[in-house]
Amino acid sequence: MRDLEQTNERPALSFEPQSGSSESPTSWLSNVTLAAPGEGLPEYESVPLLPFLQLDLSDVPFRPKEMREVALLTLFIHPQRPPQENPNGTTWCLRTYRSLHGLQPLQATRDEVGTPLAPPALLTDSKDSPREGIKVGGWPGLLQISIDQGPTWLKTGCFIIGRGTDERTKKDWIWRSF
Repeated sequence: MRDLEQTNERPALSFEPQSGSSESPTSWLSNVTLAAPGEGLPEYESVPLLPFLQLDLSDVPFRPKEMREVALLTLFIHPQRPPQENPNGTTWCLRTYRSLHGLQPLQATRDEVGTPLAPPALLTDSKDSPREGIKVGGWPGLLQISIDQGPTWLKTGCFIIGRGTDERTKKDWIWRSF
């Protein structure tokens, strides 16, 4: 039985809100502080997307193979429209960076400061034990978020972000609600 359980387990990182003060956190919920030179807040149909998540993966004990070259991940979401099956760059925008070197402060237009996230904890994630919060790796996808912050449409369930394929087998970021 234990052998079956082991095949049902995957390593994952769990990001939790940080208590107390911190020195220059680079992982945030409801905030994005870094971008490449020349990048600003993404928009969709002239509506600015909300900075929603920034994860510093540059010095973590584990990264899924699809994210081994990702040092920083940022996510922006539409304030009223859920992504549903829309492609990246429309009602949601996920940006990844191979290095923190050369990134600059993002000039945000929001008053909120966000919630800093503590350095991630390494865990073993089981297919049969859903987890709330922010998780990288494990089941069911590369990035799973189940939280009670953000637009109303986001508070109704979980979503995952993973790698999909099109007819030409090109891998791209996809969004799925569950």
